[in-house]
Amino acid sequence: MESYLEEKLACFNALLDLTREQVSITKEEHINLKSLELILQQKEDRLARIKEIDHLLKRKGLSESSAINKEKTVPLVQIMKEMVSLEEVSYQSLFHSQLSLREELVDHHRKKGLRKLYINRVAQTAAPKFMEREI
Repeated sequence: MESYLEEKLACFNALLDLTREQVSITKEEHINLKSLELILQQKEDRLARIKEIDHLLKRKGLSESSAINKEKTVPLVQIMKEMVSLEEVSYQSLFHSQLSLREELVDHHRKKGLRKLYINRVAQTAAPKFMEREI
């Protein structure tokens, strides 16, 4: 009876360990996704501000007397647009790769099934006890 209870306890502990691992992975992924979403939102805000500045510059038309300002301002705005565009592309690709990794992990666990992982865990923890019993 005591060995039966020990086996049940080992099975329960293996399931508990597996659940803890799943929760920690999910928390880490959630934190990573939230930080990527925040970075992406900041980049989108910057791009919106640059577009607004560009629109205001076009609306004002920059008079001929301010040709010097026009020569300095427009290239600066163009450079800022290009920088934000490049950063936006890199962060979007990072965000999408993070999402695809998460989807692959979820699919992997669905295919294998928690039951198989649970059985493997139990087999690893309970196998030495079964061997001792046979000897």
